[in-house]
Amino acid sequence: MTTQLTQDEYRDRMRRLHPKRATPRAPHRLSGRLTRRVPVLPRAAVLCAAFAVSVPAWLPPLVLLAVPESVGGTLLWPLLVTSAICLLFLLLPEIAHYGSRPGPVVLIVLGGLYLFFGAAVTFHTSVLIERGRWADVVVVSRGEPTSRGTPHCALREVGTAPGVRPLETTLSDCPLRPGDHARVFADPSDDAGARLNRPENVSPERELTYLSAASIATGAVSGALSGYRRRRALGLLGAEAGLAEERYGRVRRGD
Repeated sequence: MTTQLTQDEYRDRMRRLHPKRATPRAPHRLSGRLTRRVPVLPRAAVLCAAFAVSVPAWLPPLVLLAVPESVGGTLLWPLLVTSAICLLFLLLPEIAHYGSRPGPVVLIVLGGLYLFFGAAVTFHTSVLIERGRWADVVVVSRGEPTSRGTPHCALREVGTAPGVRPLETTLSDCPLRPGDHARVFADPSDDAGARLNRPENVSPERELTYLSAASIATGAVSGALSGYRRRRALGLLGAEAGLAEERYGRVRRGD
């Protein structure tokens, strides 16, 4: 027969697991059964579960890199938003709730930031390589960043034949001023912003995307391992602790 931890014993151990804050709020409505039962699982199962939970956070941007540019334009934002939601509201709360040290959590956060950047830049570069062309343009307007960021310009093609719709696009990190003329490499469909130079390859950004995905997966597994070791040292593993976590749930600092 399993002996149940008392509420005071459970709260004391959870305070030591999370000494500087309340027990992080795990997304029980999304994965309550998994979260509640994790203390019962052996280490191998915990690590596999952590990797599985990380997959929706890093896989969508990699899917974006595998589909044709014509399809990627439609999927770009839905896939990036899906990835961000899974990262912020599923993976990070689960890892923090389980008792990970700060290092793996930081690894996941940094991986997420560079993953989104790398995937977006890789896609836009691929679009320009696939169907971009040189265009003579005039700067219509220039937007200045309100805080951090770079100025961007709205461009319109000049010198087009009568009856031909001029290309309209944007240029990030723009050094030009309204009224300036320039020659840019741009996508006629405007799925990607223009550039002053023709891109030759997408290797750096693509590699950054893959490394960022690996960083998220590594952070998830190492975070689960860190939490597993800390919970084992505090007696927060096994059926007894699992039943206590299911019964008592989140521990606040004032409890």
